[in-house]
Amino acid sequence: MQELEITWERVMRVWWLLVWRGLLGGWILAVVLAFLIGEAGSRLGFEFPTVAAVATALSWLAGLAWGLVVVKMALKKNYQEFRLALVKKS
Repeated sequence: MQELEITWERVMRVWWLLVWRGLLGGWILAVVLAFLIGEAGSRLGFEFPTVAAVATALSWLAGLAWGLVVVKMALKKNYQEFRLALVKKS
């Protein structure tokens, strides 16, 4: 396996995938969770500050989990001239 030099262009390709998928997916996930938790909380009669606190905490946790999914996507992706690989050290 040929090892390529770590150039800024290659770094930017990986960084951009992590950023845009992380932000877009995280934002969509947070909006959906906030809506569902807000709806459930209001139907169950909870006060807004309580619902907002729960929604915030769960959105943060979901965002962390989504971040792991995005890193896995980055590791599996075939970029234009390279792919990332986990190689066992000898």
